[in-house]
Amino acid sequence: MLDSQRMSNASEAKGHIIVGEGVSAVGTFSVPGRASVHGSLQGELDADEVVVGPGGKVVGALRARHVELFGEARDTVVVSERLVIRSTGRADGQITYGEIEVERGAQLKGSLTCTRHGGADSAAPKPGSAKSGSGAGAPPKG
Repeated sequence: MLDSQRMSNASEAKGHIIVGEGVSAVGTFSVPGRASVHGSLQGELDADEVVVGPGGKVVGALRARHVELFGEARDTVVVSERLVIRSTGRADGQITYGEIEVERGAQLKGSLTCTRHGGADSAAPKPGSAKSGSGAGAPPKG
């Protein structure tokens, strides 16, 4: 019975990678499923879903549909759908996301770009537009 349970668990884990606590991985990783990082990963990581655990760290290019950070991601983070930064999480670098959730206590540093249309970023007036209130195009006050 234990062997059948192991086989079942192994088939559920197809297309997944786990970088365990204390493990350092360097390179380019393409993961069709979920990547769980509890150790250190340096390089490029492309996955459907990424979870960086509280002691985990990803340095380099991270691209995924969904990312949940309990640990740290640095350099380039591109999330096509949802980025969640938990209270213990840190994101530092060029961060692109479809939607974002940041818990109190989380650390966020760098440039942020929202790719979703109709989000808060797209509603903000552009500098120099009539809505910006910058006075661009208005005659000087005399």
